[in-house]
Amino acid sequence: TPLSSTADIWGSCDASYSSRTHQGGLFGCGGSVASNPDVFAATWPAQVGPGTIAAMTEIAVANGPPMGTPYDTAFPLTLPPGHVTILGLSFNALPVGEYTFLPGVSIDKGAPAFPVNPSVPVFLAAHFQAWGGQGCLHNQAMLSQIPSSGAETFWVCPEGQK
Repeated sequence: TPLSSTADIWGSCDASYSSRTHQGGLFGCGGSVASNPDVFAATWPAQVGPGTIAAMTEIAVANGPPMGTPYDTAFPLTLPPGHVTILGLSFNALPVGEYTFLPGVSIDKGAPAFPVNPSVPVFLAAHFQAWGGQGCLHNQAMLSQIPSSGAETFWVCPEGQK
């Protein structure tokens, strides 16, 4: 269903503002990619619908160790037994809407193999209003509405449109 207004979001890795500690900000979700992955980009056609397939092109070559063995090579890639590589996937903007993705991989130039389960639904918005703990720290109008005594409560405030 197309969205005609600005979506409101709160990043699940963003800390809320605490009425007790008077702090709020970014927690982060922890973790990161241990090495630079091979990055592939998809360019979607102007019209997309169920079953649309977009081929991916390698746009960045990994320069980190797969399971401890240094390498710096573009695809196609031959991995020794017991080794892995990390792939990063990106794509150009799709029209506003809800999508599920089912990435496929072609091995040895064969037909693409697809996993059984698609991704969780992803909603892509053109513009959104971000909310979080940082918004409370920098907005006096919002801070004035947060009780300064009593039980600890947690708040998210508007941070701005993106």
